Amino acid sequence: HHHHRHHLFSSFFSFFPPQLDLTTGQLSHEATLDATFQHLSTAGVLPILRAKNPAAAISRGLELAEMGYRAMEITLDTVEWRLVLKELATQLPPSVCVGVGTVMDDDVPLLPEIAQLGAKFALSPIEPKGFISACHANGILAVPAGLTANEMWDMHRRGARIIKMFHASLVTPRILKSMLGVSPLQAMKIAPSGGCSPETVEEWWDAGAVCVGMGSNLTGKDITALAGWFELSACVPGI
Repeated sequence: HHHHRHHLFSSFFSFFPPQLDLTTGQLSHEATLDATFQHLSTAGVLPILRAKNPAAAISRGLELAEMGYRAMEITLDTVEWRLVLKELATQLPPSVCVGVGTVMDDDVPLLPEIAQLGAKFALSPIEPKGFISACHANGILAVPAGLTANEMWDMHRRGARIIKMFHASLVTPRILKSMLGVSPLQAMKIAPSGGCSPETVEEWWDAGAVCVGMGSNLTGKDITALAGWFELSACVPGI
């Protein structure tokens, strides 16, 4: 059991800063990607903000951070996603890692801008053309999606450090655990997403998931409305 490493209030904030590349003074991308990988692994849960109400999405992101979540994803089909991403990346402390989701083929050219707005990782429901290399060239950790062992291994082979398993409810924790029982496949770090909830997160972790994506089951259905608000009632794992 390794749940202790997923504890939402783990003292991950003290991780060593990535190494400076002395020639440029910039963080080397390799070190940045390593730090982001560690951050997502330690966070254990990835709340997904897919919103029609930008102000509500920003408020909910800040609220989730206060509740102890250490990573969050803003989907590119969120209304005014640039504003939501920039505000959360600016307002949240460095202990919270912000990224984007629902990246499709047409969004790949936007990755330099997405990096400038503060995104450290990018997820997709597919593997967009050129996605892995474009993300990593911009210091963004690429998390493309697959469902079968063959699809996912192909992305692993081409440098994907975390692979989203989508749609996770088609798979179930039991099947993921069985798949990762084939020991060479454990080289892949799998982040299930789609239909995962606070009720099932422990089962996904037990099955070997590195990080579990959760949408409205965790982040609330209200942010998908254009206006209106109700209390976040989702239970928080680990608290």
